[in-house]
Amino acid sequence: MIVLAMKRESVSRLVLVTSHGSGTSKHQLDWSTWAAINVNQIKYLCGGSGPGGCVCWSVLAQYTAQEQVVVNGSIPQDIVAPSSEQSHLEWTIIRPGFLTDDHATGTYLASDQHVFGGSIACADVVDCAIKALEDGMDIGKWFSVAYSARVS
Repeated sequence: MIVLAMKRESVSRLVLVTSHGSGTSKHQLDWSTWAAINVNQIKYLCGGSGPGGCVCWSVLAQYTAQEQVVVNGSIPQDIVAPSSEQSHLEWTIIRPGFLTDDHATGTYLASDQHVFGGSIACADVVDCAIKALEDGMDIGKWFSVAYSARVS
Protein backbone atom coordinates (compact mmCIF):
# COMPACT_ATOMS: atom_id res chain seq x y z
CA MET A 1 0.00 0.00 0.00
CA ILE A 2 2.86 2.40 0.73
CA VAL A 3 4.36 1.76 -2.71
CA LEU A 4 1.00 2.54 -4.32
CA ALA A 5 0.65 5.76 -2.30
CA MET A 6 4.21 6.77 -3.21
CA LYS A 7 3.41 6.25 -6.88
CA ARG A 8 0.17 8.24 -6.59
CA GLU A 9 2.01 11.15 -4.92
CA SER A 10 5.06 10.95 -7.23
CA VAL A 11 7.45 10.06 -4.40
CA SER A 12 10.27 7.83 -5.58
CA ARG A 13 12.84 7.61 -2.72
CA LEU A 14 12.37 4.86 -0.13
CA VAL A 15 14.62 3.51 2.62
CA LEU A 16 13.21 0.22 3.90
CA VAL A 17 14.38 -1.29 7.20
CA THR A 18 13.80 -5.04 7.37
CA SER A 19 16.03 -7.50 9.23
CA HIS A 20 19.14 -9.59 8.94
CA GLY A 21 17.87 -12.93 7.67
CA SER A 22 15.40 -11.53 5.17
CA GLY A 23 15.74 -11.54 1.40
CA THR A 24 19.08 -12.76 0.09
CA SER A 25 20.50 -12.98 3.64
CA LYS A 26 18.03 -15.70 4.68
CA HIS A 27 20.57 -18.49 4.28
CA GLN A 28 22.96 -16.78 6.70
CA LEU A 29 20.88 -17.64 9.78
CA ASP A 30 21.30 -20.74 11.88
CA TRP A 31 18.23 -22.36 13.43
CA SER A 32 18.60 -20.75 16.88
CA THR A 33 18.88 -17.24 15.41
CA TRP A 34 15.88 -17.83 13.15
CA ALA A 35 13.89 -19.08 16.16
CA ALA A 36 14.88 -16.06 18.28
CA ILE A 37 13.67 -13.68 15.57
CA ASN A 38 10.47 -15.61 14.99
CA VAL A 39 9.59 -16.67 18.57
CA ASN A 40 6.15 -15.06 18.59
CA GLN A 41 5.31 -16.40 15.17
CA ILE A 42 6.41 -19.89 16.24
CA LYS A 43 3.94 -19.69 19.14
CA TYR A 44 1.16 -18.82 16.71
CA LEU A 45 2.16 -21.49 14.22
CA CYS A 46 2.25 -24.22 16.86
CA GLY A 47 -1.14 -23.41 18.33
CA GLY A 48 -2.76 -21.20 15.75
CA SER A 49 -5.86 -21.60 13.69
CA GLY A 50 -6.85 -20.29 10.33
CA PRO A 51 -5.92 -21.23 6.78
CA GLY A 52 -3.49 -24.14 6.88
CA GLY A 53 -3.44 -24.05 10.68
CA CYS A 54 -1.37 -20.86 10.65
CA VAL A 55 -2.27 -17.46 12.02
CA CYS A 56 0.57 -15.58 10.34
CA TRP A 57 3.77 -15.87 8.29
CA SER A 58 7.15 -15.73 9.90
CA VAL A 59 8.36 -12.17 10.33
CA LEU A 60 11.31 -12.89 8.01
CA ALA A 61 8.94 -14.08 5.27
CA GLN A 62 7.00 -10.83 5.65
CA TYR A 63 10.20 -8.77 5.39
CA THR A 64 11.27 -10.74 2.32
CA ALA A 65 7.89 -10.10 0.69
CA GLN A 66 8.25 -6.36 1.45
CA GLU A 67 11.69 -6.33 -0.15
CA GLN A 68 10.34 -8.03 -3.28
CA VAL A 69 7.61 -5.41 -3.65
CA VAL A 70 10.15 -2.58 -3.30
CA VAL A 71 12.87 -4.09 -5.51
CA ASN A 72 10.74 -5.75 -8.21
CA GLY A 73 7.62 -3.61 -8.08
CA SER A 74 5.68 -6.88 -7.77
CA ILE A 75 2.54 -5.89 -5.95
CA PRO A 76 0.30 -8.93 -5.28
CA GLN A 77 -2.62 -9.20 -7.71
CA ASP A 78 -5.19 -9.28 -4.92
CA ILE A 79 -4.11 -5.76 -3.89
CA VAL A 80 -4.06 -4.08 -7.30
CA ALA A 81 -5.14 -4.99 -10.82
CA PRO A 82 -2.34 -6.06 -13.18
CA SER A 83 -0.62 -3.21 -15.00
CA SER A 84 2.14 -2.99 -17.57
CA GLU A 85 3.39 0.07 -15.70
CA GLN A 86 5.63 -0.74 -12.72
CA SER A 87 6.81 1.84 -10.23
CA HIS A 88 10.56 2.36 -10.27
CA LEU A 89 11.55 3.32 -6.76
CA GLU A 90 14.91 4.69 -5.74
CA TRP A 91 15.27 2.22 -2.89
CA THR A 92 17.79 1.34 -0.22
CA ILE A 93 17.23 -1.63 2.08
CA ILE A 94 18.81 -1.71 5.54
CA ARG A 95 19.00 -5.07 7.33
CA PRO A 96 20.01 -4.55 10.96
CA GLY A 97 21.17 -7.25 13.33
CA PHE A 98 19.50 -7.61 16.74
CA LEU A 99 18.05 -4.25 17.81
CA THR A 100 18.84 -2.71 21.20
CA ASP A 101 17.63 0.38 23.06
CA ASP A 102 21.19 1.59 23.66
CA HIS A 103 22.37 5.10 22.78
CA ALA A 104 23.72 5.75 19.30
CA THR A 105 27.45 5.25 18.86
CA GLY A 106 27.95 6.05 15.18
CA THR A 107 30.49 3.21 15.06
CA TYR A 108 28.45 0.54 13.29
CA LEU A 109 29.45 -1.57 10.32
CA ALA A 110 27.32 -1.07 7.18
CA SER A 111 28.20 -3.66 4.59
CA ASP A 112 26.75 -4.89 1.32
CA GLN A 113 28.16 -8.29 2.27
CA HIS A 114 26.15 -10.72 4.37
CA VAL A 115 26.65 -9.99 8.07
CA PHE A 116 26.50 -12.84 10.56
CA GLY A 117 25.00 -11.83 13.90
CA GLY A 118 25.78 -8.67 15.79
CA SER A 119 23.53 -6.11 17.43
CA ILE A 120 22.84 -2.44 16.84
CA ALA A 121 20.98 0.35 18.63
CA CYS A 122 17.76 1.54 17.00
CA ALA A 123 19.24 5.06 17.05
CA ASP A 124 22.16 3.92 14.89
CA VAL A 125 19.76 2.26 12.42
CA VAL A 126 18.00 5.64 12.13
CA ASP A 127 21.39 7.32 11.60
CA CYS A 128 22.18 4.84 8.82
CA ALA A 129 18.78 5.48 7.17
CA ILE A 130 19.28 9.26 7.27
CA LYS A 131 22.75 8.92 5.72
CA ALA A 132 21.28 6.72 2.97
CA LEU A 133 18.65 9.37 2.25
CA GLU A 134 21.15 12.23 2.26
CA ASP A 135 23.96 10.85 0.13
CA GLY A 136 21.94 9.01 -2.54
CA MET A 137 24.91 6.73 -3.28
CA ASP A 138 23.09 3.73 -1.84
CA ILE A 139 20.20 3.68 -4.33
CA GLY A 140 19.40 0.18 -5.50
CA LYS A 141 21.47 -1.48 -2.78
CA TRP A 142 20.92 -3.32 0.48
CA PHE A 143 23.11 -3.17 3.56
CA SER A 144 23.50 -5.24 6.67
CA VAL A 145 24.24 -3.10 9.73
CA ALA A 146 25.58 -4.13 13.15
CA TYR A 147 28.33 -3.22 15.63
CA SER A 148 30.43 -6.34 15.60
CA ALA A 149 29.83 -9.17 13.22
CA ARG A 150 31.50 -11.49 10.77
CA VAL A 151 31.16 -10.54 7.13
CA SER A 152 31.07 -13.15 4.36
